[in-house]
Amino acid sequence: AAASSADAADAVGASRLAVLDSNGTVTVWNWRTAQVVCAFKAGDAIALEMPDEGDVVITGHADGDVVVWPVAVEENAEKKRAGAGAMAGTVGNVKALARDETQPAAVTVNLAGAHTGVAVDCVRCLPGDRLATKSVDGVVCVRGARSSPASSAAATTWK
Repeated sequence: AAASSADAADAVGASRLAVLDSNGTVTVWNWRTAQVVCAFKAGDAIALEMPDEGDVVITGHADGDVVVWPVAVEENAEKKRAGAGAMAGTVGNVKALARDETQPAAVTVNLAGAHTGVAVDCVRCLPGDRLATKSVDGVVCVRGARSSPASSAAATTWK
């Protein structure tokens, strides 16, 4: 039987690892093949989360923003990029990688002002397509519809 697109996304997501360095660069690895899927600048990001599907990276920022960055999920994306010479490399040779991947189109999450101007130091994906965030002042926000970040989905906030 042919694999469904959900099975393909699960397989892709299970092999993805996202890391954030101190310069605000996010690198998404296929840890099974030691290949870079993509790398991009995320500005003043200080927190990082990748849901199990591996299709997006979510970053928390020093200015209180939470941003969703799309990541290619097609099965051969790593091969296509490596074939183009843009992202080939190994885990032990990160600094030698060319980072000429096009910057993905980011979407700022609508948190109804929960963390305005306060650094978001924790971002977590929860079951049921929910997103939880925490800022350094202790405010926690749980928002529905992680898959629709710009929508005005209901958010619950507490401290």
